[in-house]
Parts: sequence; C-alpha cells; structure tokens
Amino acid sequence: MIRDRRGKKARFIKELENSPLVEMACRKLNVSRATFYRWCDQDYTFKIDVETAQRKGRDKLCDFTESKLIENIKDNLQSAIVFCLKHNSKIYRHQYAKSYTEDNEQLKKEVRIQKRLIDELIDMMEINEALRICGEVDLKTFKAKVAKEQRAMSDYQ
Repeated sequence: MIRDRRGKKARFIKELENSPLVEMACRKLNVSRATFYRWCDQDYTFKIDVETAQRKGRDKLCDFTESKLIENIKDNLQSAIVFCLKHNSKIYRHQYAKSYTEDNEQLKKEVRIQKRLIDELIDMMEINEALRICGEVDLKTFKAKVAKEQRAMSDYQ
C-alpha cells in the first residue's frame, strides 16, 4: 500500500510537469482532490515537489502557448500581433495603458455625474413623482433597483 502510494505520488509529480493543473492530474491518475490535498498536508517533501512540478508544467505550457502565438503572428492574425506588441514592447504597452486609464477615468467621471444628477432629481421632487418618472409603481422594487445601481456605481469608484 505504501509502495503503491509512493508510485502514485511520483506519477502525480510527472503529470504536473506536463500540465500544471491538479484537476487533470487527479482525473488521469484516478486520485481524488481530497487525497491530493491530504498528501500535501501530510508530506512536506511531496508538497515542495508538487510546487516545483507545477512551475515546470507552467513553463512548458507557456512555451507551447508562445509557439502558437508566433504561428498566429506568421499567419497575419491581427489580434495575435496586437497582443504580442502590447505585452512585449514598451512603446505599445504605454499607449495601451494610457488609453485604458483614460477610458477608465472617463467612465468614473460619468458615473459620478449620473449619481449626482439622480440625487438632485430625488431631492427636487417627492418620491412618488420620481417613481412615476422611472416607470416604477412599487416602492420596494424601486428601492431595490436604486440600491443595486448604487452598488454598481461604487464598484466603478
């Protein structure tokens, strides 16, 4: 039994060196995830070996993925070209980051303006009039929608 467990652990490590996903290794070797985590908790050497194997597996996966990216670039796939430039060239990375930041800041600014307008609208009129304008007849539903929108707005800020 112990010898079989050692063999399974060794095969598990080999599997992770090929693919870093624990779920796939568990499925392939017919080992439950609970068993895998118990092995990690009880066997420190195994845990370290798993981490090392996963790093090797990720490196292998990244090499494979990069080779596919290069194939797509050679096939003139525009999205692959853009992706490669954004992630490997300081010139294009800066423009992407700048554009993303500007877009994000503009969105935050618009949300703040909309929130302020809604607050002013509610302050200016009674709640029944606000409900009528919004097309709601149920105060509870209206309050729930307002609370949901406020949470969404706070996520942006």
